[in-house]
Amino acid sequence: MDQKYHQLCTRHLDVTEYLFGDDVSKKVKDINDAQKMKGVTLASIGCTTVINSNLISRFMKGIFNARPPFPKYSITWDVGKVFRYLKTLFPLESLRLKMLTLEIAILLALTTAQKAQTLTKLNLNNTCYMDTSSKTVVFTMNCLQKTDRIGRINQNITLDAYKKKELCPVYTLKYYLKATKKIAKG
Repeated sequence: MDQKYHQLCTRHLDVTEYLFGDDVSKKVKDINDAQKMKGVTLASIGCTTVINSNLISRFMKGIFNARPPFPKYSITWDVGKVFRYLKTLFPLESLRLKMLTLEIAILLALTTAQKAQTLTKLNLNNTCYMDTSSKTVVFTMNCLQKTDRIGRINQNITLDAYKKKELCPVYTLKYYLKATKKIAKG
């Protein structure tokens, strides 16, 4: 092994001491990342003694058991309340443009489960286009999204029509486009 890499191949006790030296309660993720990074680095130069160490694996399991991960959110809101409110806004003809805009934004967010960044890209200019039929609306994304990666880019976003018009994103979107046609041309 090349002498300049020899200092990277350390005993597993030194790695454990390094990991314990950090504030374990606040840096569990950093510890895990450091172990992975060191393992990848050492594997690339042929040193596998630290990677295959049972002591390191047991140490990381101990950290996981001592401080298990918790969900980001402990409670969620009731979507049913939103749908009940949206039902009261029907018929759409009685809504002002601001309320109609808010309704279609909420329906798109709830029915597509897309990130806010993706929802802002749903428009009729040259970055995205909409194909409409009587039962579905398909947005073809021609722009890069945060969730895109090699092998999974430019996924279509499809809205399906619902039987209840007061909660149908396709019906609401078509009405919204009709209501804003004069504004869009101006």
